[in-house]
Amino acid sequence: MRVHRLEVTAFGPFADTQRIDFDALNDVGLFLLTGQTGAGKTSVLDAICFGLFGAVPGARNNAKDLKSHHAGPEAQPVIELEVSLRGRRFTLRRSPAWVRASRRAKSGHVDQAAKATVSELVAGQWVPLTSRLDEVGHLVTRLLGMNRDQFCQVVLLPQGQFQTFLRAGAKQRHDVLESLFESGRFLRIEQWLAEHRRSCDNACQAQETRISRLLAHIDEAHGSPLTATAEVCAASAGSSFADSRQALETVLEATTASVAQTRVHEAASLDRVKAAEHALDEAQTLRDRQQSYAEALRQLAELDATADLVRDREREVNRARAAEGLQPLLELCDEAEQSWQRSRDETLELFVRSGWPDARPLDALPVCDVTALSVALRAELSTAQALSSVEAEVELSLQEIASLREGVSHQDAEITAMAAELAAAPEAIGEARAELARVTHSAAELGQLRAHVQHARTVHAAACELAGLRAGLEAADDDALRARDGYLTAKLGWLDARERRIAGMAAVLAQELSPGSACPVCGSAEHPHPAKVSGDHVDSDAETATLDVLRVAEERLAAARDHVHAVQLRVAALDTGCHGLSVEQSTSQRESAAVALEEAIEAEARRNALTAQIHVLERAQHSLEQRYAGARTSIEVLRTRLEVRVEAAARQREQLVAVIGDATVADRVTELSARAADCDELAQSMHATARLVDARDERAQRFADAVRASDFVDAGDVRTARLSRSEISNAEALHRGYLEARAVAARTASAATLVEAARQPPPDIAGLRRALSQHRQAHQHAAGAARREVERLDRLDVLRGELDTALAQWWPLTAARDLAIDVASMCAGTSADNRTRTRLSHYVLSARLQQVVEAANVRLGKISGGRYQLQHSMQRCVGDARGGLGLIVLDTYTGETRDPVTLSGGETFYVSLALALGLADLVRDEIGGTELSTVFVDEGFSSLDPDTLDEVMDEIDALRSGGRSVGLVSHLSELRMRIPAKVLVVGSPRGSHIVAG
Repeated sequence: MRVHRLEVTAFGPFADTQRIDFDALNDVGLFLLTGQTGAGKTSVLDAICFGLFGAVPGARNNAKDLKSHHAGPEAQPVIELEVSLRGRRFTLRRSPAWVRASRRAKSGHVDQAAKATVSELVAGQWVPLTSRLDEVGHLVTRLLGMNRDQFCQVVLLPQGQFQTFLRAGAKQRHDVLESLFESGRFLRIEQWLAEHRRSCDNACQAQETRISRLLAHIDEAHGSPLTATAEVCAASAGSSFADSRQALETVLEATTASVAQTRVHEAASLDRVKAAEHALDEAQTLRDRQQSYAEALRQLAELDATADLVRDREREVNRARAAEGLQPLLELCDEAEQSWQRSRDETLELFVRSGWPDARPLDALPVCDVTALSVALRAELSTAQALSSVEAEVELSLQEIASLREGVSHQDAEITAMAAELAAAPEAIGEARAELARVTHSAAELGQLRAHVQHARTVHAAACELAGLRAGLEAADDDALRARDGYLTAKLGWLDARERRIAGMAAVLAQELSPGSACPVCGSAEHPHPAKVSGDHVDSDAETATLDVLRVAEERLAAARDHVHAVQLRVAALDTGCHGLSVEQSTSQRESAAVALEEAIEAEARRNALTAQIHVLERAQHSLEQRYAGARTSIEVLRTRLEVRVEAAARQREQLVAVIGDATVADRVTELSARAADCDELAQSMHATARLVDARDERAQRFADAVRASDFVDAGDVRTARLSRSEISNAEALHRGYLEARAVAARTASAATLVEAARQPPPDIAGLRRALSQHRQAHQHAAGAARREVERLDRLDVLRGELDTALAQWWPLTAARDLAIDVASMCAGTSADNRTRTRLSHYVLSARLQQVVEAANVRLGKISGGRYQLQHSMQRCVGDARGGLGLIVLDTYTGETRDPVTLSGGETFYVSLALALGLADLVRDEIGGTELSTVFVDEGFSSLDPDTLDEVMDEIDALRSGGRSVGLVSHLSELRMRIPAKVLVVGSPRGSHIVAG
């Protein structure tokens, strides 16, 4: 991975857009990111991390407030990072979640979601890839080969965090190693082994339970205990199961012999049942024949007693058959009588409804008079129908007259209105032309006034900014004076401390002397008068502290002087731009110009509106004159048509009144049509009634002739003898049934088998049934016993097969369970074979820590001059229940080991740096050896003495091998002098800015 460019907007301390070109820094190989404390050096690393992963390192990510507080409420925080990953060049653009001010929202703000886009440089063109947060994150993680925690540990080496790893307890060190080296897979292996052990144990127990259930079923089928209990089986394993299997074979042999014996008893009892059934069948047949003979004799006696009744019913049927021949003639006579009665009633109703004009009754009215009246009415109807067209023409004429009168009235109103509009049009046009002349002069100065307003606004802005800068210039001068005084005070303090330290150097050397040891100055082994430490002695740490204070004061003085110079240049430029006007004068000038411009704009708009209005008024006047002339001509034509239509309507109305009077043609036609229809219907009804009288008389004569030729007296006698067809059929069926029943009874009473059976004594049916029931019960008992023995034999045979299968499956399950228990216990640290009692995942992290220590000692030996070496300790420490994650420091000067917390500040820094670099190398190898072309080291150099700093810088300089670029984050002035390539972060009340140098 190589960083090429970083662009930051409204992020952290940076209010405006700040850019860093890392390509120029990468060419040098070693560069310094410096600036005042709190200026935002670490925020640059935060921006790089956020551009890649959408989150900042460490606990700062929990704040969730990444937008700059120096930026405006509408400014959007944006990070744009250009990097190379695995030979491909990308531009990552991210915006964190932030809150935008809004006037529409009730809360006064709107939450803006986080955004991300990524583009790739392909053939010289930037090609967009995706704008989804998850897809951008997956792309970066896949190509970089590490997550955010690994990146911060390998690339950023964040401020203070690698020292935390050195001094951390076992629990914290375990969490860091677990997140960096993906040891979760070994924990998952432990979990899988434990689950596999439980699964094998459960499978084995389930199989043993199945075998126990099978043995219980065998005991149940046999009827007595055959094997040991389930607990004994489980404890003694194969021996108990084998004994049970052998006992089952013995039971099967005994059951087979019992089945054969019960089947012999079943066959004998079945023969006795069949003999008893045959004897019962013979007795029941004899009893049935005796009962049939007695029933036949009883039926013959009953049938002979009803012979007279049968003969009377036969005579009634014969008389009904004779009456059935006269029935059609009787029905015709009745039908003719009913038809004549209906026709006469309908004729009387029509006579009354027609309202006959004279007083004659219906019987005295000839049909010819009714027909003549109908002809006369239809002639009058034809005359009335001919007048319907005349009546329609009169109605149309009246409607047209009304329409013409309404048109004439409407035209009169329009002509009057148009005359008034024509009279007022010239006056309106004249007023519009006069106003147009007034506003044209005002609108001509619009361009000049706009330029004047723009100039007034520029002058006013310059005057306002100048007033603020003049007040700020005095404050900047005061700050510069205070910074100069602070610098002089700090310099005097540092010089004083340095002189006192040099003066007390002999006493410091004397403290290190011991009897017999050589003096480092003169080489003598005798020390008669060693120097004493005075009360005002200053050690190296105190001198370094005063030097740090001096460097901070120097940086503050340089920044204050730069700020004063920048303000002075801006004041001179603004003084020229505002032409010597004050804020009040420029405000008055700007407001006057704005008022004049607003009046000119209104005049311009009014001129355009008046021009369009005059054009519209002139066109409307011309159109109105044409419409007025056409309306005058149209109204004369309408009046002429009205007079003609009134005269024609009067003539047609006189013709109608002469013929039909005041009624309408439709009413007269309806009246005549109804009267003519009534006359026609009455004549037809009278003719039909006459024809029905003749038909009635002719049918009555035919029926009388038929009665005289039969045995009946009259029509009433015929109706009395008449029976319905169903009654005749029932009577005939009863007669036939009587004859058939007597014949059957006679044949039955004379049958030889029945006569012979009647001579024998009655059989003992009840005794035979009791004997049969006893034989059947004995057979059912024998058959049940045989069936139970067969079922028990079949059940035992099936259970034997299931038991063989279950035993065959149980042996491999026990072997798999024993193996799973041994392996899971070993990896969980609970096995007796695991002497260290260490879990697999814990052991892997311990081995990783050993590798980290070995990689760190390579650099630590060079930096410390061979004095210190890190050692991996297997001893248990606080929070480490199993041991294996301890770190101690070996001091080769004394040969003793030390706890890392006993190291001084500088020693802690370079030991932690070596440990962090070793950890970074191992993490890089863990993720596949990804090439990391850019590395950052954040702070900590101020705790080193010059010699140690040289050793550390040599080791850091070695990191540049292979084209790697290393960025150091520090505010030390000594590093500024040693490293020519720098990125300066300058803080201010309005936000920090970045200066590359």
